[in-house]
Amino acid sequence: REKKKKIKIKLDPVKLDNHVHKSEKYPIKTYEKKLFNKVLEKDEHNLGEKHNLAIIIDLFLINKNNNLIYIIDDFASLRGCLNPQINSFPIYRIWNSLDVVLFVYIFNAKKGFTYQSAYYALRDLNQINAPDNPQTDPAKTQKRIQRLIKYIRFLDHIRNFIER
Repeated sequence: REKKKKIKIKLDPVKLDNHVHKSEKYPIKTYEKKLFNKVLEKDEHNLGEKHNLAIIIDLFLINKNNNLIYIIDDFASLRGCLNPQINSFPIYRIWNSLDVVLFVYIFNAKKGFTYQSAYYALRDLNQINAPDNPQTDPAKTQKRIQRLIKYIRFLDHIRNFIER
């Protein structure tokens, strides 16, 4: 029989950072620089979306708010300038205005916000967010119509649930 040799490995103790980390309140311009590297003067189109993202991060870090919702209908900016930043902070849910209509209907259906009101709100918001234009690609128009149909089905499910 061979004796197994015990090998002793001396590990350095892990140095723990016992420093208490605290969040700081920054002005909106500081958040812009931190989130988007530099403030682009030419990118005024997406400035509101950037500020809203900074505010929601601030609400989470400073005020410790939970259950935050980022409401946005500009899907191009979600895929574009906000894409890396918005996915880096999973501290909120992303809704569009049609989601908000469904939410309001759930809590106010018996208080006067009727199915018909919610239906017309969905239809009108969908029209406002993607107005009919002769130059619009037919595929985009079809996508907008399918989106509206999907939300009307959601509304029908909610109504059926509420009426039971």
